[in-house]
Amino acid sequence: MRAPRLVNNESMARQDLLCAARDGNETEVRQLLLERDTDVHMRNNDGQTPLLLAASGGHRELVRLLLANSSDIEASDKNGHTALLLASRYGHKEVVRLLLNNKANIEAPDENGQTALLLAAKFGYDAIVRLLLNYKADVEATDDTGNTALMLAVDEGHHKVVELLGGDPSPKREPAIENNPSSRPQTLNGDSSTADAVTPADGQLPIHTSSDNPIILWKQDNEPLAKVLAHTEGVRTVAFSPNGQWLATATGDGKKVNTWEILSGTLASTMCGHSSIVRTVAFSPNGQLIASGSDDSSIRLWESRTGALVRILKEDSRPVLAVAFSPNGHLLASGSHSGMVRLWETSTGNLVNVLKGHSNPAYAVAFSPDGQLLASGSYDKTVRLWETSTGDLVNTLGPHPDTIYTVAFSIDGQVLTSGAGDGRVRLWKVSTGDIVNVLEGHSKPVYAVAFSPDGQLIASGSRDKSVRLWEASNGALVRILEGHSNAVSAVAFSPNGQLLASGSWDRKVNLWKRGSAL
Repeated sequence: MRAPRLVNNESMARQDLLCAARDGNETEVRQLLLERDTDVHMRNNDGQTPLLLAASGGHRELVRLLLANSSDIEASDKNGHTALLLASRYGHKEVVRLLLNNKANIEAPDENGQTALLLAAKFGYDAIVRLLLNYKADVEATDDTGNTALMLAVDEGHHKVVELLGGDPSPKREPAIENNPSSRPQTLNGDSSTADAVTPADGQLPIHTSSDNPIILWKQDNEPLAKVLAHTEGVRTVAFSPNGQWLATATGDGKKVNTWEILSGTLASTMCGHSSIVRTVAFSPNGQLIASGSDDSSIRLWESRTGALVRILKEDSRPVLAVAFSPNGHLLASGSHSGMVRLWETSTGNLVNVLKGHSNPAYAVAFSPDGQLLASGSYDKTVRLWETSTGDLVNTLGPHPDTIYTVAFSIDGQVLTSGAGDGRVRLWKVSTGDIVNVLEGHSKPVYAVAFSPDGQLIASGSRDKSVRLWEASNGALVRILEGHSNAVSAVAFSPNGQLLASGSWDRKVNLWKRGSAL
């Protein structure tokens, strides 16, 4: 007769199984299941079973093992995500295939009515979309807001997915809304790609990025200044150096970062080494380093002038979604698909701390101006504030009703603003975690927020195609800037606060001048 197990040992075994499933430790999971008879159906605080954790992490053989040990293939977490939904959401094609071969319900929706096909289309996983279509996924299925997979792919600018779903990968764009001439933006267009808006340090040279045309730098009179780089695929991310003289780009082919001398348009260096899509780049405050984060789960630090690789910072097995340098440049923060936020010492590459708390991808990280706090925003609908010196959790802001896509500190560091999937911009008092204000007006998710340098204005960009300007002091709507025909993905004030650039999936960057449009 088997001796009774102590409660604390059983509890420890349960926790061990959940951790091993999350980390993809097949050997430990097998031992816990076979030797210690640990419950395969246990759940963590977010309702995730070992199977859900393994599927979310892309651990195919572990998923196979858990299914062989009678894991419930249709179990769902608190957000209604099944193993198939999580694998589709995070781009794990072979896990999706395995689950489908084991009769997973291909039409099971999450709490927002999103099926596996809708999630794969929304996040641009064309190989998974193709696989789901081969398994007869319903292309006419809609989420709770009436969006089909095709509509989501069009909105997100995923041209390959649009084509797979039978749409036009290069749809004609609706004309921009005509405003009073004094409030119309200067539009930088002329190509057909996704744009990210960034303004250099001197506020003089907004940039225009393109999928099928070169990057072009423009003067404010809309005359081309320099043709910088021809791309075969879209430019995913751009960053200006602190002195405004250099530009870093990462292209849709995903494996390289380039730096350019802006005034001459000459290529300074090409940084090769990533084995998958580069999603984020950032200059260090002194401009000497560039950090790049990739789907290959690594962060690379490069010398900005020479392009020489300084060191590789290895994340977990999940994509790196966000990077940010601390104001003094001593630390680098990274946000991962796993939900982990990591702090690295830039001078050595040593991992300083792992900030655990998010249960889903960390889309955004931002340091406070004094560098004492780090804010992180996540798909788990929370913003977390961390003490950078200790890694201690200071406060959790939320939960919000929806995903957090963007966070930004005010210039004095006293207020944090967050943009969420519910279309609202929230202002939080950093010292207490209390909500200061909720800015309502956007009808779709807010993807970008920024404070003006004088702290008087907040700009927000949304999937509803608009940029909104708000008074930071009282939340009053100052103006709606209408000129984009698709989602606004980025907003940035120039350092002198006189210009606002807005980037959109309509393949345009609009430049708005304070005193007229602003």
